[in-house]
Amino acid sequence: MITEGMKEINAEELLEAVLPTILLYSEYVQAMQPVARVALKGDESENLALRVLTDADLIFQEGIARELLKIQKEKGLGIVFLPEEESPYNNHFPKEGRIKFGLDPIDGTLVYANGHKTFCHVASVFQDDRLEGALVHTPIDRRIYCRTKNETKLLKYKNGMIKRQRFCISEGNNIALSLDVPEDVEKELRDHGINVMLFGTERIGEEIEINSIFRGEIGAFFKHHAAYVDWGPLGFIAEGSSAKVTDFQGNKIEHKYWRRSNIPEGTIPSIIVTTNPWMHEKLVETLGRYYVK
Repeated sequence: MITEGMKEINAEELLEAVLPTILLYSEYVQAMQPVARVALKGDESENLALRVLTDADLIFQEGIARELLKIQKEKGLGIVFLPEEESPYNNHFPKEGRIKFGLDPIDGTLVYANGHKTFCHVASVFQDDRLEGALVHTPIDRRIYCRTKNETKLLKYKNGMIKRQRFCISEGNNIALSLDVPEDVEKELRDHGINVMLFGTERIGEEIEINSIFRGEIGAFFKHHAAYVDWGPLGFIAEGSSAKVTDFQGNKIEHKYWRRSNIPEGTIPSIIVTTNPWMHEKLVETLGRYYVK
């Protein structure tokens, strides 16, 4: 429990404190989906899936930022806020500290902009640069997935109370999602019977997203340099619900996202998340050979 004057808060307490605000702003962005304004960020050469931005992303993100500022003041904490989008609110948080709060306000902005409900909201808590907890809310089925220790739980929030129940991920199909995979790697995986779908290309179904793995709609996702706001936390949650999660060499993931050598800050070297053992074997066989650690 948190008492007056304490300077620490664990991942479960922080995520559950923010949960009501996540659900509130999720309702807002769902209501405004038909009229949300779409813009493009970044460089024209970048993948379209990475460039799409809507005003709903910023509304959601700034709502969570205001709640975090309130929690900081009440608890006497210093929380480093690391959301995906740029916003003036970001400047109200400390730049350094043991506790980091990551946020992808709308993971799947492209599917959101196209009118589909398979986007999700991703919140993550890090202590000393390591992922300690993650929460994902999927509006399509109104589920809340949360992992803070060894197991992933489904949360239900009603009348200010949170109920928890165990969640076990179901086995998916032969679809594997990724981004910017070299053509020869993609071809080899397809030769193994893996239906590779890449974001920002015509091969991917309009409604498919990373969180589709929780509903058995895909069998795997993988990413070189997996980021702290989306690929990493989603894999962390899947790992706590019986999915097979490793790096490209088949080793257990160390969820440390900062102060690592030779990779971009805010990432881990690689991640494979599978619900089918044969897919994991073929992904490690192919990716482990192509991407030398």
